[in-house]
Order: sequence, then structure tokens, then C-alpha cells
Amino acid sequence: MALVAQQEREAISRRTKEALAAAKARGVNLGNPNGAEALRETVSRNANRFAADLAEVVGDICSDGHTTLC
Repeated sequence: MALVAQQEREAISRRTKEALAAAKARGVNLGNPNGAEALRETVSRNANRFAADLAEVVGDICSDGHTTLC
């Protein structure tokens, strides 16, 4: 069974590579159309919003004498 599974994985890989090469030859733009920069900006914006939302809670914890987060 393992041999059959390995052969299938290799066949899937080969077909995928062939399909991507054919699409690229036709001029299809592969990958994320928004680009990595847009994703990076979104993640950063979400992280900053989360940090701002948490700042008051962390401040309260610090004012109670817990210093691990401060």
C-alpha cells in the first residue's frame, strides 16, 4: 500500500508541475494577486489593533503589581 501511495504522490506532483508550467506558458499570472506586501500590511494592521485593544488590560495587570508583562 505504501508503494502505491508513493507512486500516487509522485504522479500528483508531476501533474501539478505540468499544469503550472502550461498555465505559465499561456501567460497566466501565478501566485497571490495581491502580493505578499498586501498580506504583510494586513497582518501588521491586525496585530497593532490587537495590541491597542490589549494595552488597557495589560496596564491594569501591571498596576496590580504583576510585572511579568510590564
